Amino acid sequence: MSTTSGNPITNASSVSSNTRITWTPDLHDKFVESVNRLGGAEKALPKAILMLMQLDGLTIFQVKSHLKKYRMAKYMAEPAQGESEKRTNVENMHLDAKS
Repeated sequence: MSTTSGNPITNASSVSSNTRITWTPDLHDKFVESVNRLGGAEKALPKAILMLMQLDGLTIFQVKSHLKKYRMAKYMAEPAQGESEKRTNVENMHLDAKS
């Protein structure tokens, strides 16, 4: 992998749509910053994220894939928190009914 303008992404002319990249912490932070600037994971569109990130060699396919994984990780974390709250509420209802 070569660096273009200090970016850890290969030259756009040699990148195919299925080229894998390693999402380094810095690259992921730039992705998250772009997503947040666009209103969050549910509102952000891959093309807009790609434009905000301004990295040579990064493709829309790579951004789409990363956004999909990011949304899944975020979705999986939120329902788990919601389930524990539901359980607590149900347990409290049972306690109240016994009293």
